[in-house]
Amino acid sequence: MLHSRLEDLPHWQGQVAARRRDPGLRPYLANRHRLPDDRVLRSLTGFARPVTAVATGGGVLATAEPGAVRLWNPDDGGCVLVLPVDGTVVGRVAVVPDGAWVLAADARRIRMWATATGAELRTFSVEADTRLSDTVAALAVSPDGSLLVTASVDHVVTVWETASGHRLREVPHAYPVEALATAPDSSWFATCSGDTTRLFETATGRGLRTLSTAYTGAHGSVAVGPSGTWLVTQHTDGPRIWGTGPGAAPQAIRSTTGMDARLAVAPDGRWIVTGGRRTEVWDVESRTLLGALDGRTTSVAVAPDGAWIAVAGEHTVRLWEPPRADAAGAGGATGEITALAIAVDDSRLVTAAGPDATVWDPASGTPVRVRTGHTAPVTSLVVAHDGAWAASGASGSLRVWDTGSGADLRTLVDPYADTRAAAGLCDQVKVTRSMGAVGTSADNAACESFHASLTRETLKGARDYGDPVTCRTKVFAWLIRCNARRRDSANGRLSPDEHERRHHAAELMLAA
Repeated sequence: MLHSRLEDLPHWQGQVAARRRDPGLRPYLANRHRLPDDRVLRSLTGFARPVTAVATGGGVLATAEPGAVRLWNPDDGGCVLVLPVDGTVVGRVAVVPDGAWVLAADARRIRMWATATGAELRTFSVEADTRLSDTVAALAVSPDGSLLVTASVDHVVTVWETASGHRLREVPHAYPVEALATAPDSSWFATCSGDTTRLFETATGRGLRTLSTAYTGAHGSVAVGPSGTWLVTQHTDGPRIWGTGPGAAPQAIRSTTGMDARLAVAPDGRWIVTGGRRTEVWDVESRTLLGALDGRTTSVAVAPDGAWIAVAGEHTVRLWEPPRADAAGAGGATGEITALAIAVDDSRLVTAAGPDATVWDPASGTPVRVRTGHTAPVTSLVVAHDGAWAASGASGSLRVWDTGSGADLRTLVDPYADTRAAAGLCDQVKVTRSMGAVGTSADNAACESFHASLTRETLKGARDYGDPVTCRTKVFAWLIRCNARRRDSANGRLSPDEHERRHHAAELMLAA
C-alpha cells in the first residue's frame, strides 16, 4: 500500500516519517493501479442509458438521460422521482435555486415540473427549423427563478417569463449559440456563439459588451461568478476568466479537460470546476489546480453550499467533495504524472503532468517551480547530474531549461513531426494519401477542403464531439448553414442552395 494513503492513521505515522527522513529506505514503492478517490462521497447508479446533464438547487439533484429526468436526494443517494420524457433525448436540465421546480429540454420543447409532486407545470414550445432533430442547444434560469433564457440551433436566444410561459424577447445571432449564463441580479445574460462571448441586457436584448477571443479558440461552456464581476469560458486550450467590465484582460487556466468541457463555479467564487476528459478544480485567484477526479465527464454541477460537486459520467453520477484551497502542492504533483526524472545528487526531482513540468525538492517534498511553455503533453524528461537544468520533450519539440529560474536555455523544434505522424497513421489504417497534384484523377483536394472546414467549424479544436447526439446535432446544423446561408464569393455571393436553383432553372429553360 502507498504510505501516503496511511499517513493520517496514528499507528502508521512513525514509519512514514522515518522512511521520508532516511535516504537508505528510498526509493518509495508506488501502486501501478489507481486507488479509489477517497473524496468521492457516494455514487448514484441504476441508469439504463448515458447521463447527458446534471443540475442542482435547493437540496435537489436532477439528472437527465434519454427518455427520463430523475430527481435524487444528495444526502443518501436515493432516487426520489422519475419524470418520463416520451423516449426523447434530454440534452439540458436546470433546477431553480430554491429547488421548487425543474426544467428539462428535449427535442422540441422545454418542460417544467414541480419537484415535490412531479406534476407538469408548464411547457415552453421552441419554434425553430423543423428540419433539425434537436432544437434547444442551451438553457439557463435566472437566480430568482423569474426568467428562462434558451438558445435554439437556428441561432436565436429567447427570454421567457417562467410564471406565465410568455416569450418576452428574442435576440438573433449570426452563428449557433452553444452556451448561456445569467448574471446574479438577472440584469444581463452571456452567450457563447462561434469564437465570441457577448453580454446582453435582459430587459431590452441590447448588446452590452463583446469579449473578443480571436486568439483563444472557440467556446464550449460559460459560467458567471457569484459577484457578477467575472465569468469563465471554456476554450480549445483551456478555460479563461474574464472581467465583465470594459477593458478587462482574460486570465488563462492551463486545463487539459478538452474543448467540450462543462463549467461550474463555487458559490463563494473561490474555485471553478471543469469537466471533460476528467474533472478538475481550479483556484480562481492563483489559477492553480487544486485537485482532479479521473473519468470522462458529460456534465458538472456544484451544490448550493459548495459542499460537493456532482460529476456525471457515462452511466454514473458521483458526488465528490471539492479539494481544499490549500491542497495544491501539499504532498504531490497535481494531475496525472506522464514523466519523471531525478538528479544524480538527489537535489532535484522533476515531474510532468500535461504540458507543464514541476520541479520539486525531494528532501521536503515541496514544489520549487512550475515550468510551462509546451503546447502538447510532456512525454519525456531528463535532469542534469547536479540538477541545474532539465530537458522536457513534447510532440515535435524539445526544450532545455534552467530548473532554478525556469528560463529556456535552448529549444529544438521538429517541423516535420506532425507530417510524419499523419503519414504513419494513414499507413497504419491503410489509407492512401492524396497526391496533391492538380489535374490528376487521384487528387481529392476538394473533398479534403470540405472535411477540413467541417472539422474546424464544428469540433473547433476538440478531439471528439463527446457523444453521437452532439455529433449529429453539430454536423447537421453546420450543413444546413453551409448549404442555405453561407455566401460564396465565387458564386456571386449566393448560397449553394440558391446557386443550384438558378443553375437548374437555367438548364430547364434552355432545354425547353
